[in-house]
Amino acid sequence: MDKLTVISGTLFMAADVFAIVSLAMPDWIITDVGGDTRLGLMWSCITLYNRPQVCFTPDLQPEWLLALICIFIGCICITTTVILLASSHFDRNVIPYARWVGFAAMVVFCLAAVIFPMGFHVDEIGGQPYQLPNSHQVGISYILFVLSLWITVISELFAGKHQPINVPGAQAFPMDGTGRLGRYLRGPIADWWVLTTAYAAGINGLTCLPKHGVARDNKFLVTHPKYDDAKIIKGLTDEEALSVFIDLELTKAQYLYLRNVADERNCSLFPPYYKIQEMKQRCYPPSSTIEITNTYAKILRVQDLLDHTAARILSIDKVYKDGQKHLLFYSKWGCDGSSGQSEYKQALPEESELISDANLFITSFVPIRLTDVESGAITWQNPVPSSVRFCRPISIEFCKETPEKTKSVVDEIKNQIQTLLPSIINIEGVGVQVKHELFLTMIDGKVAQVLTDTPSSSTCTICGATPRQMNDLTRRA
Repeated sequence: MDKLTVISGTLFMAADVFAIVSLAMPDWIITDVGGDTRLGLMWSCITLYNRPQVCFTPDLQPEWLLALICIFIGCICITTTVILLASSHFDRNVIPYARWVGFAAMVVFCLAAVIFPMGFHVDEIGGQPYQLPNSHQVGISYILFVLSLWITVISELFAGKHQPINVPGAQAFPMDGTGRLGRYLRGPIADWWVLTTAYAAGINGLTCLPKHGVARDNKFLVTHPKYDDAKIIKGLTDEEALSVFIDLELTKAQYLYLRNVADERNCSLFPPYYKIQEMKQRCYPPSSTIEITNTYAKILRVQDLLDHTAARILSIDKVYKDGQKHLLFYSKWGCDGSSGQSEYKQALPEESELISDANLFITSFVPIRLTDVESGAITWQNPVPSSVRFCRPISIEFCKETPEKTKSVVDEIKNQIQTLLPSIINIEGVGVQVKHELFLTMIDGKVAQVLTDTPSSSTCTICGATPRQMNDLTRRA
């Protein structure tokens, strides 16, 4: 139960107590003329000088009788309101009913406050409607009733702030992480409003606005009369925000601009930029496995990169299925060089004919598929195996692509692949073993020619056939 609901319920309960106490006490109108006389709606007491006090049930005039009935009804309504507010902890939908019942209590209390002074003409007082004689004055019971009336009005204002906002086609309620209504994930308490345009925008065309500008959350429960199931509209997670950041190739300034635009409309859609930076760091292998110099940056052990990649893939929602303990991870790898890059006047200390920032040599691998060893079922499949999106660099070097460099890098990676060990990934306390198979397929014709020692680029790297032999139709394999 949120803070405003507790305050509203407490005030309603206080108003109920004050109203009941005011009825139980015979101190609505008091006077000391001819003794001590105290007039009430349920009891009246008279003390004649030193004689014992005599209390009796008064014979009420119609005005006071009607006021008594209104107060009785108001007390019943307030009690019902308190019960409804308490039950809102389990069902938030009862808050509108609590508000209307509290409003009814406020109305009947106001009627009682207006009707009661009309009875000042009774014989015991001798005044006129709304005009009390100088010899008489209001007592503590009447003061408690007026106080109860004002507290009821204030309580109704608090209760009104908790009414689910019924707008064309939608309602919104605050939720907690477990899906229970009336709780909040973090930060100050906030009531959320949802604005929509009926069915024109569809159930996803919702704009989230907090009632209090100082607080905001990233989870809302949205209901629609056309649909039975509740829909949860929430802000982007850190991983989703990083995905958007990469897909749109945003700069830091562009991302902050988009976030500020959303924040100005009080919709916490994008997480802070430092969350993006932290998520980027989680995508990198451990820093102890990376070596960076003036001329290259590379992963020291392919094993570490494969372990990290397998762990990241298994952390994706709905990838890992309970009971899987042995998985097989297929990947492809290769290398290639590029020349003619932009050169800068600042020379590298190691710069030579082969080492220069005009040349670039990259070795990388791409995860392809993750399967269950026992059932053969595909656990994860790369949706874009030819895209750079899933490309994981192994090394980036400022050096020229030469046959010697190509063979050296390929031999080094092959040696590491032969000594690979299965990755042990801990998922929810279960150790999952992931074996690795890598295929050297990310190469172009030049690299294939070097690795197969083919003398010419026009010669087949598989069978060694020359163009003349390929055009000789009389030859058979």
